[in-house]
Amino acid sequence: MKGVICLMFAVILSTASQSNLLETLFGNLVAEDEGLKMPVVYFAVYDPRNLNGTQFRFNLTNGKLHMRSTEKYNTESVGKCGPQDGGFMSCHIPIDGSFATYESFLYYGNKTIQTFTTNVTVESHFKQWYNPADISAYMRQGSSGLNLTKVTVTDFKLETTASPPFKEFNFSVFLNDTPISQYLTPAYRLNWKNITIVDYVWHNFTERMYRTVKQDMKKVMEQQFSERIRNRSTSVSTAHGRKRRSIKTRE
Repeated sequence: MKGVICLMFAVILSTASQSNLLETLFGNLVAEDEGLKMPVVYFAVYDPRNLNGTQFRFNLTNGKLHMRSTEKYNTESVGKCGPQDGGFMSCHIPIDGSFATYESFLYYGNKTIQTFTTNVTVESHFKQWYNPADISAYMRQGSSGLNLTKVTVTDFKLETTASPPFKEFNFSVFLNDTPISQYLTPAYRLNWKNITIVDYVWHNFTERMYRTVKQDMKKVMEQQFSERIRNRSTSVSTAHGRKRRSIKTRE
């Protein structure tokens, strides 16, 4: 199964108007080539061999989040829609494969050691447990039309890659393949018996992507989908609200 964005609406659409209305709401909601702006990310990784020594500092800029395309509403791009308890309607938009890219820099001391590209891709947790990545948007039928009340994002995994890979950086510190296990905590030594400094830095880099970039992605999704769905629901209410045959509340 695929990760999904789950959109729940506090209206029940008539069968005849459902496809047209959902097309209006979701068609090309976020174009794949648009690139939503991501916050700058800056952090440092300590050298375990000398905790008071020079740190490995990273700066990720010009981040762009590319959502999986929904050029046209259909069962492939949005998924099955149907009524739920409490007068809601749920629709599902796959987001597996959505990704963010960054222009990235590694600094060591006062020198820029390497420029590279970071790519982080959304993946679902299906291999471990049934937990689809989704956005839940809640709407209610108000006196003036559809009202968006909340948008939330559930958890998902990230696959992080760097181009070029860290092990191909022209950086003398990373070229040292001597294991550094003796400098690590017992937990690290248990799982990384032959870890080298480049392995250690890469592991901490990907951990930061998971802790920081994933949260940034969630915030951008919440903000962008809230704004766009709210704008579209207002437009839909104006266009369809006067035509009671297009939208009807659950009895």
